[in-house]
Amino acid sequence: KDAKQTSIVKVMMIALAAAFVVGAIFMFLHEKLVSTGNQKAWNIIDAIFFQDITETGAKGFGIFFVIGKLFLNGLQLTIIPLVFTSLILALCSITDLKKLGRIAYKTVAGFLLMYIIGCLFAGAVALGAKSIGLFSITSEIVSETSNIVSVDTANPMSILIAFVPENMMAAFSTNQGVLSVVFIAIVIGVCIGILDEKAKNFKRVIEEANEIVQLFINFVINKVGRIAIFSLIVRAFALYGIDQIKPVLIYTVV
Repeated sequence: KDAKQTSIVKVMMIALAAAFVVGAIFMFLHEKLVSTGNQKAWNIIDAIFFQDITETGAKGFGIFFVIGKLFLNGLQLTIIPLVFTSLILALCSITDLKKLGRIAYKTVAGFLLMYIIGCLFAGAVALGAKSIGLFSITSEIVSETSNIVSVDTANPMSILIAFVPENMMAAFSTNQGVLSVVFIAIVIGVCIGILDEKAKNFKRVIEEANEIVQLFINFVINKVGRIAIFSLIVRAFALYGIDQIKPVLIYTVV
């Protein structure tokens, strides 16, 4: 098993290195064709490999875009079922609610402590990196990314309302409802633990569902991951060029 994991890591690293090389080639090819007045030639290459086929009027194949999108969609597809089944199985063995309460207190306290330490450390590193001039983000990039994250309300107490859903099926319909899924999984897990033998058949269904999800995740990462990582990185280099890739690389290193 360890040898297999090592092999997967090696393959991923090879795919990553190859992606940087091929991506750099496409990036320089893009700049060369555009600068020499061969925009039509690049448009053909873009349509075959890199075009976002979900855009209105797109007529290309977008091979690298399709591969990368399928990989990302496959990973996102597993978020809700993985959280749901894993939490249920973790909690259904706990029948003592007082013990569950103690675990919850320790978990929340530990999470908050590590969260604060992580934020302070991240802030210190970020300020240090900016003070030595690693990041020089232009106003154009800031304006383009300013609306990426939106918050419906600034009141943190609204999280408590989002935690308990009014519609169970609606909570499972989007990855944005993962907090509600966590609550539902906790309730079901504790109830299965209390019911014990009466809910053994349902518990077996959850165990089998979890195995299915794990199998699918392993397939997506181990079989598709290397090709998707290659496709995503090559496409990024080819479309955005060194001026926009450089801040991303600096961010990755930091």
